[in-house]
Amino acid sequence: MMFKRTPAALGIIALVGMAACDGKISETGLDRCTSPQQFFEEQVWTPVMADTCATCHYSDGIAASTRMKLRTPKENETISQEDLAYNLELVRQVAKIDYKGKSLLLAKPIGELNHGGGVVLERGSVGVRALERMAAILADPTICSETKRCDEVAVLPARLWRLTPSEYQTSIEAALGEPVDVASRISADERVYGFSNNSAVLDVSDVTTEQYMAVGETVGARVVARLAELAPQNGCQERDCARRFARSFAEKMFRRPPTDAEVTSLMTLYDIGRDTGAYADGISLLAQGIVQAPQTLYRSELGSEDVGVSTLTTDEIATSLAYTLTGAPPDEQLRAVAADGAELAKADVRRAEAERLIDSPGGRRRMVRFVIEWLGLTELSHLEKDTTAYPQFTDTLRDAMQAETETFVESVVFDNEGTYTALMSAPYSYVNDELANLYGVSAPGGPALVRADLPAADRAGIITQASVLALYAHADQSGPVFRGKFVRQNILCQQLPPPPNVNVIVVPPADPAQTTRERFAAHTSQPACASCHALIDPIGFGFERYDGIGRAREVENGRPVDSSGYLDGADGVSRDFNGGAELARLLTSSEEAKNCFVTQFTRFSQGHTETVDDVCGINQSTETFKANDTNIRELVLNMVSSDNFIRRRAAQGQ
Repeated sequence: MMFKRTPAALGIIALVGMAACDGKISETGLDRCTSPQQFFEEQVWTPVMADTCATCHYSDGIAASTRMKLRTPKENETISQEDLAYNLELVRQVAKIDYKGKSLLLAKPIGELNHGGGVVLERGSVGVRALERMAAILADPTICSETKRCDEVAVLPARLWRLTPSEYQTSIEAALGEPVDVASRISADERVYGFSNNSAVLDVSDVTTEQYMAVGETVGARVVARLAELAPQNGCQERDCARRFARSFAEKMFRRPPTDAEVTSLMTLYDIGRDTGAYADGISLLAQGIVQAPQTLYRSELGSEDVGVSTLTTDEIATSLAYTLTGAPPDEQLRAVAADGAELAKADVRRAEAERLIDSPGGRRRMVRFVIEWLGLTELSHLEKDTTAYPQFTDTLRDAMQAETETFVESVVFDNEGTYTALMSAPYSYVNDELANLYGVSAPGGPALVRADLPAADRAGIITQASVLALYAHADQSGPVFRGKFVRQNILCQQLPPPPNVNVIVVPPADPAQTTRERFAAHTSQPACASCHALIDPIGFGFERYDGIGRAREVENGRPVDSSGYLDGADGVSRDFNGGAELARLLTSSEEAKNCFVTQFTRFSQGHTETVDDVCGINQSTETFKANDTNIRELVLNMVSSDNFIRRRAAQGQ
């Protein structure tokens, strides 16, 4: 059915909703479930939400601008499993928000918290008990697991995971032993939560197939140019020499020794090239085939069995370790460990290799890359500003902003405190003359970055750095909405609904008679926008002490800047702050922020968007993370040491 409701009908809907669900829920079903998905569909969606919540919380409903915008079926159709899964994830996002000791999923419909639809479920009703049970299951999916063990629930699916353009480049460079421009020649993939390596969207299109072919031709030419080194004809017959090259080059690109059958198949490419030319032509076509082979393009995480939960092969473990920690294929030492039987199946062996890889140049770059993608700073290099509003903003200043953040991350994680707490609140950063001028500190005397203490009233950790503040701002003014949304989504992992279907949303133009806060407050006071902006603006306005390039200011347009804000916590308490530095320090103690950091790193390291089944694993990792004083290295090492790092669940029918 299609849900069409008017504000006048809300009172009737609320009254009907109270009685509608109780008769549809199985009392005995509340205590039984085989999965969170089944419980949601049978005990929550069909009897409660479809009639009680979705009447307003749908794409064109009057509650469409809230954080819960449910997918509903078309008239005379049944809701799809895809839409049910989407709605369950939406419910999970709402359920994890705590309001004074109660899940927001419950607080709203029973009227404890302001709800546009009024009280739609009576306290103690079967419908409320179903939502209570759902919230409990979403917090701990082992409730619906036969094993009752988190490590049996939170197992990733078996998969073939395509390399990103960057990983593809490092793989080819490692095999050739020379730099090759590959990443810029492969189309960029869709980002998921800012991350470029989500396995669900890394597919191969007709366009990328052509691009891989072009890369293959380049590699073939590079191999031929170094034929005597890479495919020598010393002490062997011509075809035997080609077979030797096929085996050695494929082993590097496949991240494992090729099978005899694979080598035989590859040799047909050599024969085709040789038949139409010379030895070099056969080797060129052979190299092209290897770099375009599925074994090269995809990381295998299928494991040793085709049913149930199985352990990754030793070569798969080595590959997973290497790309997770360095963004590159296994090096010689890791390949040697992988060749030594089942050693990598041992947690202590993986941990030892991980400690080595983390500290390598590739490991350092990988951690920096995670933070850059987590914070959404991948587009910083293209950032432009209105030169009239910000004549100080130059290409060199922009580049210095990016270099500052990258240097700061590497320094904190590897050379100093090593903690999330320091990442969010360190009183120092790295500046050159241009940045020193922007931050109002002594210039070090050149373009090189030097460590410097920054003003404590204005700066604390990464979210008060110019890179973040300039990116999340407009070309000619600051950006309270951008900045507030950034904190909600990137730092707290709270997804916000898209803007309502109203007329074109226009950023209020700069007005010399008003401050940015005054203009945006008026702009976002519309009823259709208010529910979402109530979550965003109190945070975003707290950044008003910074202009559009991150420079601190006391006055805007001759009027004092008001940088007061407040942050609603998971415990239902609203905490006031004044300025970004105070907010940064608040976030170091935020349970939501710590859980979000672990969630974001899990998304990045696993190339996977968490589902209900992953919640308990993330919660366990968060508890360990906090117990280790938010040490980032320990978070990584504990992850690769866990049993689930090397276990996968086979898909049905695989």
